[in-house]
Amino acid sequence: MPIWINNSYWLVMPFKLKDSGVTLTYKGEGKTMDGAAADILQMTFKNVGVTPQNRYELLVNRVTNLIEEWAYFPKATDAQPAFRRRWNDYTKHGQLLLAAGRDEATKPSRLDNIAAAQTIPEGIMTSKTPVAKLK
Repeated sequence: MPIWINNSYWLVMPFKLKDSGVTLTYKGEGKTMDGAAADILQMTFKNVGVTPQNRYELLVNRVTNLIEEWAYFPKATDAQPAFRRRWNDYTKHGQLLLAAGRDEATKPSRLDNIAAAQTIPEGIMTSKTPVAKLK
């Protein structure tokens, strides 16, 4: 279960902003690593998840209204993030708009093999072996 919770945040975090136990706080205006004007949201957790001591800062582009960057703080009290990454390269997957880009300032990174299938093969969610990419 902890792997699912962690990995789901890496894929669908914008859809989890209103989960029970999530607290969002507006921190003001800022700029993304790419210089875009953004609103900064702080995301903290209360009695939820496997790492409730974490904190995130989410930078929402003021033109597109999409999260374009996130910063991860292992402890909510940390002054500096452990990392700051882009959250970009949005693409439609069926009815979902998902971002694949997770670049740091100097290190490219992305989520590949994103699929939004309407049906999945029998047993795929209980398989102990990796499965082929869904199309």
